[in-house]
Order: sequence, then structure tokens, then C-alpha cells
Amino acid sequence: MVKVIETIFLGPGDFCCNLLGVGQENNRDLVRMLINSFIWMAVGSIYMAIVI
Repeated sequence: MVKVIETIFLGPGDFCCNLLGVGQENNRDLVRMLINSFIWMAVGSIYMAIVI
């Protein structure tokens, strides 16, 4: 169950890091966090715009 949740929330960042070829030695965690933040903020904003 934890692996599924991890895949859903970290998946977009992992996908982009793999696409860009960013490895652990190149601060993969920072890039993944940045991309995931942008994506989930956009999803949350769109959701709030629809709900409100």
C-alpha cells in the first residue's frame, strides 16, 4: 500500500528525472521535489477552482 502511494505522489518527478537523465549524484531529490511541487500545486489549484 505504501509503495502505491509513493508511486502516485513521486511518480511525476521520477519520470521527469529519468527523462532528463538526472541521477543521485546530480541532486535528483531536489529536482524531483521541485517538479512534484509544481505539479501537485497545479492540481490542487485546479481542484480548488472547480470546487469553489
